[in-house]
Amino acid sequence: MYQPLCISLETAQLQHIWIVVAALAALLVAFWLAAVVSIVGSPISGGEKLLFILASLGFPFLGPLVWFVFIAGKYRHSAW
Repeated sequence: MYQPLCISLETAQLQHIWIVVAALAALLVAFWLAAVVSIVGSPISGGEKLLFILASLGFPFLGPLVWFVFIAGKYRHSAW
């Protein structure tokens, strides 16, 4: 049976979109896990750690971004 070309192109485009979505989801999970590991390894108190982890769960991109940009820098020790 003859299949129109537009349907096969749409299918190929849809597969590419899903690949991009899956890659972005994997990057988001890796970013979140890196933030959780950084939070757990930080010298802040247990209650603050729990708060930051819950914030990272509630806001999966914004929570880790805030952690790395504004909070984690305060606890990094320079090797110099």
